[in-house]
Amino acid sequence: MAHTYQAVRVVEGPPVTLTAAEGQVPVTLTSAADTPLRLSVRMGPTARLEFDDHAPTELVLQPGQTTTLTFAVTAVSAGGLQPVEVVVTDPEGIRVVANGTVVVRSATYSVVALVITAGAAIFLLVWWGRDIAKRRRVRSTEPAERAA
Repeated sequence: MAHTYQAVRVVEGPPVTLTAAEGQVPVTLTSAADTPLRLSVRMGPTARLEFDDHAPTELVLQPGQTTTLTFAVTAVSAGGLQPVEVVVTDPEGIRVVANGTVVVRSATYSVVALVITAGAAIFLLVWWGRDIAKRRRVRSTEPAERAA
């Protein structure tokens, strides 16, 4: 039985990028076993990501099959890379069959960062506008001073 379970593995790929606060994280499993396997897959807890359904996903993995499951996720905090542990167990959740890591990159921005960036942009626009207006006033008064 141990040999059969060792034939299952979590395929690690490039980081998954979330471009919004909510998204999907794909997890790919492959089996080199000779028989179909009933398995349970769950995502490990993280501080920055919250998975919508904490219940494990159950599936039957056929011999030689590669399958991809998707898990709904919400980014709790903005930005950064977060490794997420994937745990594959038997249906009862007793024996760990395989585990792996999926790296999730959150590309969302926090509201505070957006407000600070917008405030800085407005400040610069006002500063440059006043500077341009001041230069125009100086130029328009120079010919009058030369004529006098």
